[in-house]
Amino acid sequence: MPHDVLVPAAFDVATVAAALGEQEAGPRGLIANIFYVFGRFGTWRLFEKTLHVEAHGGLMVRNGSRRRTPGGTFLHLASLWCQTPQERARIFGPAPTPTPPRPAVVRPVPSLDEALRGLLQLRAGECRMKLTLIGRPQQVVERDTYVVFKMTGTLPPSLPKGLPKAPPPPLSWVVMVNNKQWAKASASLDSDPTAKAVIEGYPAMQGTAHVLLATMCTTTALQRAKAEPQEVSV
Repeated sequence: MPHDVLVPAAFDVATVAAALGEQEAGPRGLIANIFYVFGRFGTWRLFEKTLHVEAHGGLMVRNGSRRRTPGGTFLHLASLWCQTPQERARIFGPAPTPTPPRPAVVRPVPSLDEALRGLLQLRAGECRMKLTLIGRPQQVVERDTYVVFKMTGTLPPSLPKGLPKAPPPPLSWVVMVNNKQWAKASASLDSDPTAKAVIEGYPAMQGTAHVLLATMCTTTALQRAKAEPQEVSV
């Protein structure tokens, strides 16, 4: 007896779709594909298996968050019944070709001149200005109420990634410190050849000269001494 004789005469795509509650064109098209690949008898057996599974609690989705719909169970079982990748492709379509990852776009960091181009007319917000210099003066010139010396920076070994490269040469600063502050710092520098001056102040420009008007002057040795715990005599 041919197998199709065992299948009800009214068994077709519309019957299966209605029984499974699938009215959308996409699932109905997949059901039609299953008929084409498995034949009426194979699809009938798959349909019966689906009804049996549904009657015994159904199937959960992959992540276990909910139960599959009857149509979802039918299509899931169909995917398991496929014997070859070709059968699966004829029902569900070919597997999508994985898209290769796009290569990372490396954008060159502009020079400082390029980065500032067109930005110098930006409106400026107010801020408190303070510059700190750390180093040992080589030659100090004394005036009536202050001393003057020159300090030249060094190029940084590295800057945070993405910033323009610092252009050479490094800046030189003309530093002015009042006599009272300088007296204590100078004594510390004379007594400790490893100490460095620490000067904070207001940066300014006079013509092409960079000037630092000091508001605080100390040394690394004085800072260490201040940070060390004081010995208490008993």
